[in-house]
Amino acid sequence: MTTETSSIQTLAPSSDPAMELVWLNPSEIHAVRNIRAVDLDSDFVASVRERGVLEPVTVMAEDDGTYALVFGFHRRAAAIEAGRALIPAIVRTDISSSAAKIIDQLTENIHRSDMKPSEIAAAYDQLALEGLDVDEIARQVSQDKEKVAATLRLHKMPKTARDAADTGQLDLEQAVAIAEFESEPKVYDRLLGVIRSGGNLPYALMSERLKRKNRAQKAKAKASLVLVGITVIPQPQWDGVPKEVHSIKDDAGTGYTAETHARCAGHAAWVSQEGTVTYVCRDPKYYGHTVTGHYQHLSDEERAQQEREKREREKRAEALTTAAAVRRDFISTLARSGKTPKGLHKATLAHLFAYGFTRSLGAGGMDEVFALLGATRAKDVPPAEAMRRRIDRTPDHKLPLIHFAQLAVHAEDNMARTASPHRTYGFDEDFAIAWLELITGYGYTLSEPEETLIAALREAPGDDEEDEYEDEYEEDEHEGEAQPEGTISEDEPEDITTDSEPDGTVVRDEGPEAGETEAAREPGEPGADESVALAA
Repeated sequence: MTTETSSIQTLAPSSDPAMELVWLNPSEIHAVRNIRAVDLDSDFVASVRERGVLEPVTVMAEDDGTYALVFGFHRRAAAIEAGRALIPAIVRTDISSSAAKIIDQLTENIHRSDMKPSEIAAAYDQLALEGLDVDEIARQVSQDKEKVAATLRLHKMPKTARDAADTGQLDLEQAVAIAEFESEPKVYDRLLGVIRSGGNLPYALMSERLKRKNRAQKAKAKASLVLVGITVIPQPQWDGVPKEVHSIKDDAGTGYTAETHARCAGHAAWVSQEGTVTYVCRDPKYYGHTVTGHYQHLSDEERAQQEREKREREKRAEALTTAAAVRRDFISTLARSGKTPKGLHKATLAHLFAYGFTRSLGAGGMDEVFALLGATRAKDVPPAEAMRRRIDRTPDHKLPLIHFAQLAVHAEDNMARTASPHRTYGFDEDFAIAWLELITGYGYTLSEPEETLIAALREAPGDDEEDEYEDEYEEDEHEGEAQPEGTISEDEPEDITTDSEPDGTVVRDEGPEAGETEAAREPGEPGADESVALAA
């Protein structure tokens, strides 16, 4: 065997006339562009340092007397790294073109697991630049031509796609599928994201194709509008100023079409994502149209009028606030009178039935009030008017009983809700307890079901604390004795109260008017006039 003393030494002749075995200095071998990146392994370098290059590299002779490396890039690089002076090389005389070198490299490396798809694609692209078509490349490297075509397309794809293919996130079939969006980087990246996340690529492709189709239709529609001089605006908000032409009319009340409205200076259109055209007037009121249906936008004149009306309302509100303060002082003085003015109780009761608490009774409830009082409302007379007539005919001392009947209807309506197996919405437990306690205080005897109900209501969890409030008036310490239920006091005891006037003086109440009586009450119970306010 020859020694490693010169840069070129000839070995024994080869039986193949196209090949010659020689020893070459690895540093003097010209390394032409390789289709694979050189990534040296430290163990491989150590082996070459110790034992040398055991398998010859393949080179071809250049016209200037140098040698170009065809196969063995790793071996040559490892020899240089290990400091080897000479390595064995086979000189090929049958390789005379760049295409041939690439084909030979591919034939040697294409089935290696560490060769990346992007490297194969780059090699195919080099062959294509050398003039080989897909069929010829497939024949030379013994690969399926559809796979070669797909690999060629991969080389033209963005780097993100090539990287995804090298890491196994993108296969050639997927690469071909998304290739139609190579000219749309944002869409392309979205599709790569779908592939990386394991999403539904066929659905994503169909969606992107539909979007692309819609974009094309929208662009075509906009171009057609601009071509005929129609202003194109963005899609208005549902409550925006522009209004569709079919929703506006002229001064004569005639509706518009896209053709008849085209003469208006505010004529415009917007285009949907699918390319549908909608014609509008940009500001109907400004251009003198009437808008049908709900429309909250105002013309300049309407806006000015609205501002004037707002200032007037604010002025009236301020004046009414002042009047309310004066009115409250009067009401307070009247409410603190030492004696109820004549007719006030009757007027109050009539107004409460006409405008107050009784409104929630309805006609049926009002008729129940009449029934409790032993009367019947005439069918042709409205309930409020019938009650006003009833109040006019009722003596003052019996007016509280009308209020009692009113209270009874509401209380019994509340009690009726307990007949349901499940308490219905709106049942007032406190009202039910108070009502049963009230009527038992005037002689009513609870039945067994009622006793069970009130016991259950009292045991129900709730707020144990009672509401407390301070009354500005002192309790009357000279209340009359209890009377039997429904009786009227025949005597007229002097009723003395200590209602304070605003100036702090004490006023003596002279008692009921002549000929009037007061309903009997229990000790501590409110008086007749006070009962009206309580029930209301």
